[in-house]
Amino acid sequence: MARSKVGLLVGLALTLMLASTSQASMIDLSGGDATAEVFGFPDTSLYAQGVLADANTLASFSVALASDGSGTLLFDLLIVGALDLGGGLFAPDMTNILYNTYNGPTPQHLELSPNQASMQTFGVTHNIAVTAGNLYFIVLDAFSAAGPEAGASVAAWADDQYAGGEFLYMNASDLGLATLADANDYAWDTWPYTPDLAFQAIFADTAIVPEPVTFSLLALGLAGLAIRRKLA
Repeated sequence: MARSKVGLLVGLALTLMLASTSQASMIDLSGGDATAEVFGFPDTSLYAQGVLADANTLASFSVALASDGSGTLLFDLLIVGALDLGGGLFAPDMTNILYNTYNGPTPQHLELSPNQASMQTFGVTHNIAVTAGNLYFIVLDAFSAAGPEAGASVAAWADDQYAGGEFLYMNASDLGLATLADANDYAWDTWPYTPDLAFQAIFADTAIVPEPVTFSLLALGLAGLAIRRKLA
């Protein structure tokens, strides 16, 4: 009897955990069959990929980079809004930053060491409030880190894989940008050989977290299992 109760409790807890994420949807363009290069500092220091929000929370996103061996690349990952340029064209709105990996309790840039020649996935799990149906951009920013000089290739696709957005880039240093916001005064470029970056994004109707009762039931179930083992 004790074993069946524990099983029911754990099973119910796991069911609730799955239910809490049942409304999630994934845009999975990870992998890629090409690379966009060279991303880095000081030259092509801003990359961006448009992503159309499927729901009101961006729960996680990821991209993949490989070093070109020139040095340690410092960069940040951002989620920004979109500027409507008219005619069906959009660009990252660098004055509307919804999330920046650098803006944590202890600000620190992401690092890609020069010996990482194979693709390394950089992922973010952070519930970011967005609006379903609106366009946003994943931005790779080496401009803000300002060095040292280094470069990387970014996993991408050789053919258009995603109708919801496209890959853009900007040679920020060549344009003399002083801040990220200055990017709004200049045009972003497209690269026909890699129309999309390889990325993954998970959206949900609400923040993806287990309900408090989930933790309680799971803890109770595991506690019961531990007691039974002690008694056995």
